Amino acid sequence: MKKIVFGISLIVLIISLCIIKYIHHQPAITYFPPANPEDASFIEANTSMHVHQNNFITQSTSKSNMPLFLRQDVSLTFRNGKLISLQHKWEEQAKDIQLK
Repeated sequence: MKKIVFGISLIVLIISLCIIKYIHHQPAITYFPPANPEDASFIEANTSMHVHQNNFITQSTSKSNMPLFLRQDVSLTFRNGKLISLQHKWEEQAKDIQLK
Protein backbone atom coordinates (compact mmCIF):
# COMPACT_ATOMS: atom_id res chain seq x y z
CA MET A 1 0.00 0.00 0.00
CA LYS A 2 2.84 2.40 0.86
CA LYS A 3 4.49 1.64 -2.49
CA ILE A 4 1.29 2.53 -4.38
CA VAL A 5 0.88 5.86 -2.52
CA PHE A 6 4.58 6.66 -3.09
CA GLY A 7 4.28 5.78 -6.80
CA ILE A 8 1.18 7.94 -7.30
CA SER A 9 2.79 10.83 -5.42
CA LEU A 10 5.91 10.56 -7.56
CA ILE A 11 3.86 10.58 -10.80
CA VAL A 12 1.86 13.62 -9.65
CA LEU A 13 5.09 15.43 -8.73
CA ILE A 14 6.68 14.70 -12.13
CA ILE A 15 3.56 15.84 -14.02
CA SER A 16 3.36 19.01 -11.91
CA LEU A 17 7.00 19.87 -12.62
CA CYS A 18 6.49 19.31 -16.36
CA ILE A 19 3.45 21.58 -16.39
CA ILE A 20 5.26 24.31 -14.45
CA LYS A 21 8.24 24.12 -16.82
CA TYR A 22 6.14 24.59 -19.95
CA ILE A 23 3.84 27.37 -18.74
CA HIS A 24 4.49 30.54 -20.74
CA HIS A 25 5.30 33.47 -18.44
CA GLN A 26 4.35 37.02 -19.34
CA PRO A 27 6.62 39.85 -18.21
CA ALA A 28 5.16 41.96 -15.42
CA ILE A 29 6.77 45.18 -16.63
CA THR A 30 6.09 46.43 -20.13
CA TYR A 31 8.42 48.89 -21.82
CA PHE A 32 6.86 52.08 -23.09
CA PRO A 33 9.00 54.39 -25.20
CA PRO A 34 9.75 57.64 -23.36
CA ALA A 35 8.59 60.93 -24.77
CA ASN A 36 11.27 63.33 -25.87
CA PRO A 37 11.95 65.42 -22.71
CA GLU A 38 12.34 68.61 -24.75
CA ASP A 39 8.89 68.17 -26.31
CA ALA A 40 6.71 66.92 -23.43
CA SER A 41 5.89 68.99 -20.38
CA PHE A 42 3.08 69.50 -17.89
CA ILE A 43 1.10 72.70 -18.37
CA GLU A 44 -1.03 72.35 -15.25
CA ALA A 45 -1.52 70.00 -12.30
CA ASN A 46 -4.06 70.54 -9.50
CA THR A 47 -5.27 68.57 -6.51
CA SER A 48 -8.12 69.60 -4.24
CA MET A 49 -10.00 68.09 -1.32
CA HIS A 50 -13.23 69.11 0.41
CA VAL A 51 -15.74 67.55 2.81
CA HIS A 52 -19.28 66.72 1.69
CA GLN A 53 -21.68 65.00 4.11
CA ASN A 54 -18.80 63.67 6.26
CA ASN A 55 -16.99 62.26 3.19
CA PHE A 56 -13.73 63.49 1.72
CA ILE A 57 -14.01 64.36 -1.97
CA THR A 58 -10.67 64.53 -3.78
CA GLN A 59 -10.19 65.81 -7.29
CA SER A 60 -7.02 65.74 -9.33
CA THR A 61 -6.36 67.08 -12.82
CA SER A 62 -3.26 67.29 -14.96
CA LYS A 63 -2.63 68.62 -18.46
CA SER A 64 0.31 68.22 -20.78
CA ASN A 65 1.25 70.30 -23.78
CA MET A 66 0.69 67.41 -26.21
CA PRO A 67 -1.00 64.00 -26.34
CA LEU A 68 1.28 61.37 -24.83
CA PHE A 69 1.52 57.70 -25.82
CA LEU A 70 0.43 56.51 -22.38
CA ARG A 71 -0.43 58.53 -19.29
CA GLN A 72 -1.25 57.42 -15.79
CA ASP A 73 -2.29 59.63 -12.91
CA VAL A 74 -2.36 58.29 -9.37
CA SER A 75 -3.88 59.92 -6.30
CA LEU A 76 -3.20 58.57 -2.80
CA THR A 77 -5.08 59.79 0.29
CA PHE A 78 -3.77 59.09 3.79
CA ARG A 79 -5.42 59.57 7.19
CA ASN A 80 -3.27 59.30 10.33
CA GLY A 81 -0.51 57.67 8.30
CA LYS A 82 -2.77 54.98 6.81
CA LEU A 83 -3.80 54.73 3.17
CA ILE A 84 -7.57 55.27 2.90
CA SER A 85 -8.02 55.91 -0.82
CA LEU A 86 -6.28 55.06 -4.07
CA GLN A 87 -7.41 56.46 -7.40
CA HIS A 88 -5.73 55.85 -10.72
CA LYS A 89 -6.49 56.23 -14.39
CA TRP A 90 -4.70 55.15 -17.56
CA GLU A 91 -5.27 56.83 -20.89
CA GLU A 92 -3.62 56.48 -24.27
CA GLN A 93 -2.91 59.46 -26.53
CA ALA A 94 -4.29 61.88 -23.94
CA LYS A 95 -3.40 65.47 -23.08
CA ASP A 96 -5.30 65.63 -19.79
CA ILE A 97 -6.62 63.31 -17.10
CA GLN A 98 -9.19 64.02 -14.38
CA LEU A 99 -9.75 61.95 -11.23
CA LYS A 100 -12.60 62.45 -8.77
